Amino acid sequence: ATHNVPKNEFLKNDKIIKDFKEYVFLWLNHKNPITGLKIKDDPSLLFIELGNELGNIRPDAGSTTIPPKSWLSEISSYIKTIDKNHLVLDGTDECLGSRESSDFEVETIDCFTGHFYWHDYERLNLGTKKSDELSKPYIIGEYSSKFGSDWFKTMETQKNVKGTMFWSLYPNVN
Repeated sequence: ATHNVPKNEFLKNDKIIKDFKEYVFLWLNHKNPITGLKIKDDPSLLFIELGNELGNIRPDAGSTTIPPKSWLSEISSYIKTIDKNHLVLDGTDECLGSRESSDFEVETIDCFTGHFYWHDYERLNLGTKKSDELSKPYIIGEYSSKFGSDWFKTMETQKNVKGTMFWSLYPNVN
């Protein structure tokens, strides 16, 4: 529930944070009816991501908020009180959340990510450098399947890129 809270106050509102924590608790404790395992105990899961592209700065769509350090810290810390088995992956894309995101300053985030739909080598270097300085891995969480071999070679040569995941596989129909 949004409780009629304006978007720019959403991640700072105590009621919204409480509601989100309740959701996280229920989700992590949900028992898979097939495996019988709670999500927090499932060894097939690697990360718990704080969200997808949090801080999606698009003023024309009414989105102008970067997740504050207080929210990133509170939610990642809360997850760790429930789930000791999985890494916490940030969800703030430093492009969409601008380079002002404080996710690299939050100790309870275990791994960082970036999404790439254009060749933004500067941002890739920034993310891998910052995460490497913290001795934490960097994951390319989404990227265009239409990128050529130059992008793949660049990702593979970054010493701190520990994994890549493409979002959707689209054929090249040129």
